[in-house]
Amino acid sequence: MLLYTHPACLSHDPGAGHPECPARLEAVLHALRATFPALPWREAPRASRDAVLRVHARALVADVLDTPFEGHRRLDEDTAMSVDSPEAALRAAGAGIAAVDAVMAGESSHAFCAVRPPGHHATGDTAMGFCLFNAVAVAAAHAVHAHGLERVAIADFDVHHGNGSQDIFANEPRVMYASSHQMPLYPDSGRPEERGVGNIANAPLAPGAGSEAFRAAWSRTLLPALEAFSGRSCCWCPPVSMATGWIRWPTWSSRPKTTAGSAPNWRRWPGATPAAAWCRCSRAVTAWRRCAPAAWRICGVLAPERKASRVAPIGALRQASASFSGNPRAPSSPSTAPRLPGHGLHRPRP
Repeated sequence: MLLYTHPACLSHDPGAGHPECPARLEAVLHALRATFPALPWREAPRASRDAVLRVHARALVADVLDTPFEGHRRLDEDTAMSVDSPEAALRAAGAGIAAVDAVMAGESSHAFCAVRPPGHHATGDTAMGFCLFNAVAVAAAHAVHAHGLERVAIADFDVHHGNGSQDIFANEPRVMYASSHQMPLYPDSGRPEERGVGNIANAPLAPGAGSEAFRAAWSRTLLPALEAFSGRSCCWCPPVSMATGWIRWPTWSSRPKTTAGSAPNWRRWPGATPAAAWCRCSRAVTAWRRCAPAAWRICGVLAPERKASRVAPIGALRQASASFSGNPRAPSSPSTAPRLPGHGLHRPRP
């Protein structure tokens, strides 16, 4: 596995007291260093403006990158920038692009992007919900346009619905968006009837829903939808932490052999449409520490049998999901549950 990050992502500062703070990413990076000391780290490059423009309006890109200001600049009630935020936003998007390129070149079967600011609330023309650019959407669009993939899947486990990712790809049949999220909750989207062009799958969860409801949503609704979309198999990525991204590319038994150092030629593989499963998660560091070991096992980092096949088929992922009891339970009451970063400003809409 490859890890992409950049110091600029720690320089993005929404202001004192803001829940989306640099400490969130610092905690993730510290945990990764402690748990996986041999993990190869790579510096996230800047995304080009053209790459960002694949999914965002020119006016939004210019507003984020070109507007001069000093100190802090507030874009809406929740979303703010510092003078270092434009660089961080480009590095976050560039991490996803680099991860796609590395996996497609055969350098690794999967990659992890530890970046911020987050992105899944940013729509095609609006920065919102702590998000400036939708980094996962930029990477998915890069996979489609730069590598010619016909099936790219975004799997979202955030407690909030990724309205931006859904908005950007609602009319793009080559990209699927699948999400479990709490409802009612900000941004008041993600209902089951929101289907796009058949490429959107939403499984809302009631406040206080626990592990059983979470597993049921994925095993009964979202995994079958991903399987039908891919036609073969699809990767599943459990929640890990805020401002991180997974990309996994299924490797089926019929994948063509390649010579050392060469990338597979998917176009010469009849009927093959590789799928990329992305995970954008927002979880507290406490939740990350509780669920990480099982999450890594499911994703094939710790299990030798998963390493051998590089990605598990849908059936195996369902089985792993059914036996996974480490999912952090949603707060049962405000008085007993830990306050998770990122929830303070995301309020349910009336």
